Amino acid sequence: MSLMGTMLVTSETLWPQARWFGLLETALAMNTRLEDQDGLRDRFNEALQQLGIDWASVRHLKLVNRSATDVDRRLDVVLELTDEGPLHRQLSLS
Repeated sequence: MSLMGTMLVTSETLWPQARWFGLLETALAMNTRLEDQDGLRDRFNEALQQLGIDWASVRHLKLVNRSATDVDRRLDVVLELTDEGPLHRQLSLS
């Protein structure tokens, strides 16, 4: 989950050769009227695949505090681990 937190606050321009790693711009562009954030979930899963991580995937991503400012946004994440089942955590843009 720490890796995902790092990806969430990293700009896609930081590493031009691996633009898929940085998800900050996608996170800041979230539609805050929606609770489920399928676009960001898909970007996380794409990045995990690019890293060669096939034992984990983001099953669900939900914006917790939709009225918060950009840097105060929190996300509930359900990470599906192949051998262990779902892992529930919260990530923050701050």
